[in-house]
Amino acid sequence: MMNLRRTPPLAGLVALVLASHVSAQTPAPPQWRERAVALDVALDYRTSSLEGTIRLTVENWSSSRATEIPLLLNRLMDVRGATDAAGRPLRMRQDVVRFVDSPLQQVVAAVVTLPAPVAPGQSTTIAATFGGNLVGYTETGSLYIRDRVDSAFTILRTDAFAFPSVGVASWRANRQIPREDFAFELAVRVPGNQSVATGGEFVGRDSTDAGVTWRYRSQRPVPFLNAAIAPYVRLRRDGIRVFSFREDSAGGERVAASASRALALFSSWFGDIGERPDITISEIPDGWGSQASLTGGIIQTAAAFRDTTRVVELYHEISHLWNAPDTERPSPRWNEGLARYLQFAAYQELNGWRGLDGHLDSLVRALVLRGQRDTSLRSIPLQSYGTAGATGHSYLVGELFFALLHRTVGDSSFRAIVGGYWRQRRSTGGTTRQFAEFAARQTSVNLDRLVADWIFTTAWYDTAVGAGTFAELVRRYRR
Repeated sequence: MMNLRRTPPLAGLVALVLASHVSAQTPAPPQWRERAVALDVALDYRTSSLEGTIRLTVENWSSSRATEIPLLLNRLMDVRGATDAAGRPLRMRQDVVRFVDSPLQQVVAAVVTLPAPVAPGQSTTIAATFGGNLVGYTETGSLYIRDRVDSAFTILRTDAFAFPSVGVASWRANRQIPREDFAFELAVRVPGNQSVATGGEFVGRDSTDAGVTWRYRSQRPVPFLNAAIAPYVRLRRDGIRVFSFREDSAGGERVAASASRALALFSSWFGDIGERPDITISEIPDGWGSQASLTGGIIQTAAAFRDTTRVVELYHEISHLWNAPDTERPSPRWNEGLARYLQFAAYQELNGWRGLDGHLDSLVRALVLRGQRDTSLRSIPLQSYGTAGATGHSYLVGELFFALLHRTVGDSSFRAIVGGYWRQRRSTGGTTRQFAEFAARQTSVNLDRLVADWIFTTAWYDTAVGAGTFAELVRRYRR
């Protein structure tokens, strides 16, 4: 009879060997990042396929000259060819490969070779034609990536590599690219009964015998580009575009109304933005994964159109309209912490929620527990989250900082700080230190300790451990 107790050590040895092999084969991070994308795609529902052209302007962010541009595409698609900005053919090779740190993830990896190297800090533009069948990646464990070309619903996004994007077959390597938002142009040709939803400015629709081409372009740089396509019910109100499934059109009306109320509330708190916003909110099927950006568009699952408690996600994104540009590269993204706090403050104001204090108590406890497991919380200050690649902390640490700031200085000063900084820096942008200095000038309360603890050091952690509750934290900073 086989002794099954020997299996775990053997499995551990095999895992160790495989891990060593994967580590040895990990490619270098791409030397490029995307600065502008122009995507032109046509969908064919009969063959569940798409054909397209993409023009990429990429910048060499590395410290050495670069000649090869690596691109990733869905595993059942092909890059048909590549050219330079003048239309001259470029050498290219491609193959279907596995991610070294996620072996179930297969992609087409293409490499475009430039005729001459590009110096650090310089940019170049290439164009590529591509096409094939779009398939999902549920087998990798990413159960939300069910993407396909289907007349009921289609989404084009980098999660499924629906169009070529800069990258190599390693999540670890790709995360080392210092990401920046980019400009985009988008054209998608579909049958006449379909609508195309994305962020940015709607340019128009062109009708031909081949179908209707929907056109968009970015008003401001975006963190991602995706396009949701379905026989949507469309609604526009106060600069807000809502695309909902027909069975959820009532939910679409509610979402539009909530967005409009949030715009009015934040305007009363922080000042009129002086321009009509252009916000796109698109419904996607349950289980397909929500994603949100004010500039890139908000995609929310059907549950969010039916569940009124999910409206906080919408408030979060709308509050970003009152963010001045962050000039730090890479950004520590403390604005995400501000948006997290404002989403709950708005939920309290607009929906009568009474759970804010309990939520903040839970947040204190959660951060203390997380800090016990994750030493980066106790060693990296908020100001350095960008350079340390720790911006995931910005949401919760930033939320608690802004909650403390609000309770410490009061409504009037808090709104003067957030709204005043936005008005002063909305054109020029600013740094974390400039925000802290501005905040100190807007109130008679001494903010030195609060700012030092929560922005420039990690002294906040020991203070939170000692306080235990949000109310006690507030008391300690009001001394």
